[in-house]
Order: sequence, then structure tokens, then C-alpha cells
Amino acid sequence: PDPKRPFVVTAGSVQIRAVGTAFDVRYRDGEVDVVVHEGKVVVTSLRPDGSPSSAPILAAGERVRSLQGNVQAVESVDRLT
Repeated sequence: PDPKRPFVVTAGSVQIRAVGTAFDVRYRDGEVDVVVHEGKVVVTSLRPDGSPSSAPILAAGERVRSLQGNVQAVESVDRLT
């Protein structure tokens, strides 16, 4: 990975930044679901003006959901899902 060019996924008002990882992002009807399979990601909720709000770091086996830009609590998940 090139730290000057991070891999970032934007889904609605949520940004997910890869930190040497494998992860899934699902975006549907304003809901974002992020599951990390390997490594870590930073999930940043963006305010309407584009500035960052919350930014939990997820590790392998963790998931977070965002409803209309509000990041929920981090949950543990089965690593095979």
C-alpha cells in the first residue's frame, strides 16, 4: 500500500479507508454495512459539510453499520460471513 494514496471507499455519507486489509462494503437504501475479513479499516462518518465525525477502527471479524450516516456500535461477526 502507498500511504500517499490510500484506498478509500465512499458509500453515501460514510468513508472506509483500507489499512492493509480485505473487507466488504454493502450500501443499500442509505444503510452501509462494513465487514472486515483481514487487517483493519477506518470507518468515517461524514457530516453534511463533508467534515469527518466518528471514525472507529475495525479489525478482522468485526462489523459496523451506518444508518443515514450515523455509525452504530462495532459488533463481532463470524469471519466466514
